[in-house]
Amino acid sequence: MFIEAYFASMRTLLLASLIILENFSWAQSSTLAKNTQHALYYKVFGPGLFFGSVNYDFTYHMSEKQGVRARAGLAVYDGLFAIGSINYSVGANKRYGEIGFGGTTFHTLTGEEKPDFFIRPGYRFKGNKGLLITAALYIQSINGSFVENSLYIPGIGVGFVLK
Repeated sequence: MFIEAYFASMRTLLLASLIILENFSWAQSSTLAKNTQHALYYKVFGPGLFFGSVNYDFTYHMSEKQGVRARAGLAVYDGLFAIGSINYSVGANKRYGEIGFGGTTFHTLTGEEKPDFFIRPGYRFKGNKGLLITAALYIQSINGSFVENSLYIPGIGVGFVLK
């Protein structure tokens, strides 16, 4: 059972890595590279629960005040969490409000897989030297239902912008 869970987790990790690398290579080679941004950060709580998660995000700035962000993250807690989300951000002067949706897939050591979804309103601050601070409230569905059961998890992230 553990071997199957390990390979399922590795498949998820490999797929997420390929997506990240493809986005990174596309952004670097295209004429749109000046409108993109890459960031790496650690988030406490959030979908990674108490142990937090390591996250990468790719941002495409549609204008000076709005952008679309794709995120991928990993967390380890009694198994492996794969986290992904799409967010829309609006703001100026290094401060942005965000709204998005995403999902987590939890692979337990016994081989069980538990997917869940979340809605995510949040805030993002980017400092002068590349410092990145994020704060969000994750409204996590329980057993696929937002109406009957929801879990509210705050998340705070600190990291840096890669450019």
